[in-house]
Amino acid sequence: GVADAVLDRDRTHPLPALYLSHDDIGEDKSVKFRFHLMTSGRMDLWQRAHYLAPEQQSGTFEPGTVLVVRAANPRIDGLVGQGWARAATVADANGTPVVVVLRKS
Repeated sequence: GVADAVLDRDRTHPLPALYLSHDDIGEDKSVKFRFHLMTSGRMDLWQRAHYLAPEQQSGTFEPGTVLVVRAANPRIDGLVGQGWARAATVADANGTPVVVVLRKS
């Protein structure tokens, strides 16, 4: 899932910050994400997690920062053009992409 993708990324390249797209990641999803981090013993990642409004997503971010957005977010291509790279895509049980993890280059 999403937490596994973020945890894997942090193991290989420690994340300076983690952002959840405010318009994509609702409270129910953030509670599940937090639960997975807690059961993995990685609440330190939750301490680095912040919601990010769409108008803030083109700001200046430290390289390696991660942004979690839904796969259908129409801004993904624009964000990739602004120095974000696709680090992982998470699919549902049917294989349909549901979340994209972007990493700041």
